[in-house]
Amino acid sequence: MPQLNLFLANSFLKEKFGEHLFGDTPNSPGVYRFFDKNGDIIYVGKSKNLRKRLFYYRGIRAGSCSRKEARLLSEISSWEITCFETEKEAILEENRLIRKHRPVYNHANKMVETYYFIHLRVYPSKLVFCLSMNENGRFRQKNRSHGFFQSGANKKHPEKPTDEFCFGCFKGHLTVRKSFGALLQLLWMRFAYANSVYSLPKCLTRNLAPSLFTMPYKSDTLSVSDNLSELIIDWYSGQSDSLLCHFDELSNRSKHSFTKIFIQDRIEILKSFYQKTLVKHRQMRDRFCETDSKIINQDEVDDFFVKLHF
Repeated sequence: MPQLNLFLANSFLKEKFGEHLFGDTPNSPGVYRFFDKNGDIIYVGKSKNLRKRLFYYRGIRAGSCSRKEARLLSEISSWEITCFETEKEAILEENRLIRKHRPVYNHANKMVETYYFIHLRVYPSKLVFCLSMNENGRFRQKNRSHGFFQSGANKKHPEKPTDEFCFGCFKGHLTVRKSFGALLQLLWMRFAYANSVYSLPKCLTRNLAPSLFTMPYKSDTLSVSDNLSELIIDWYSGQSDSLLCHFDELSNRSKHSFTKIFIQDRIEILKSFYQKTLVKHRQMRDRFCETDSKIINQDEVDDFFVKLHF
């Protein structure tokens, strides 16, 4: 039986501020800011057509919006708009205001420290990978997630790294974490000569990749190519995807259909990550960074991303 609306719901903002609300708003790109009764910014938005966007808010009625929108509209006490010549300028200003004021109803781009860095530490006998939200990633002596650590005989004279690299920051939690896990899985299968997905260490079979992983150069099972670290550096620098060539033989080597599908899926994840993230990151560094650093600061990456695409 269809539900009947006994009472026609009124628009939140029209009922509060009147019929002529936003009537003089221009059809131009710009940024709008909503304030609460205390004068605090509670939401910042941008649009390539301010009039159209604000008229959308003006027309929202009870029952036709999300709870978040309903709460936001109920708290709006005043607003301001700033017009720009281009949408690019509006997006950059929106990013700046969100970072500065951190409005309660904004989520994207609000906390600049939520982007990932990937660290690689090179030792004579191993590679250590670290996933961190800090440019100064923390490397522990022991990785409890899978038990690779320096032997007791070397504790007095711990092995020192020969080099250390940091890449990032990279946007997209899920994308970065999935690709990081996929790379570790394929590296292990390739250089441990594991013919089945069931041979992976337990920490590489979980939904989330470990934040720290050690791959020995020399052991009874592992055989890592001499230039592996160089391939990984070129990979995360967005300079070359030659690393993927080392995984081509994995599918042919395995006799398990599930493992073949698993490997191909991981290769596709890495191909997509390279083209959509690593290459674009290199392009942003080449165009907007004055040094040869492989790092883009967390408070710059959003603006660089906008500049690259406009």
